[in-house]
Amino acid sequence: MKKTLAILIVLLTAAMFLTGCMQQLPEGYNQKSVDARCAEIVGLINNLDYEGIDDLASSYYGETKTVPAVHVDEMYGIIKTLGALKGIDQVVTDVMKDEAGGYYTISIVIATHQNNWTRYMILLDSGLYLMQVEMV
Repeated sequence: MKKTLAILIVLLTAAMFLTGCMQQLPEGYNQKSVDARCAEIVGLINNLDYEGIDDLASSYYGETKTVPAVHVDEMYGIIKTLGALKGIDQVVTDVMKDEAGGYYTISIVIATHQNNWTRYMILLDSGLYLMQVEMV
């Protein structure tokens, strides 16, 4: 199931990127700022920094603004296998509209690690706070 989801996300992102159907970032968003926030989040995950991730969490996670620990623990297990982060190779971002008419970004980040590479899917709200992060 996870492999199917990962393949679907990559194919959809590639199709949007190649066909040029990705929306322009709405006012208030800046591609460099989105890229920098994604890089910061990937760095925090790779440094196993629970508090840093929680500091960037939006109200998406509720009043506590805390990313569920079980979810972060899953990523940390994968990070230990991948080894140290060497760098970020690519960030592809699209904009989505929520039910309330607001916007959020969805970015696919491709990163190289010591032992392999991986993809992160990062959703940011309009204030560039973390709504969701997955390793796909």
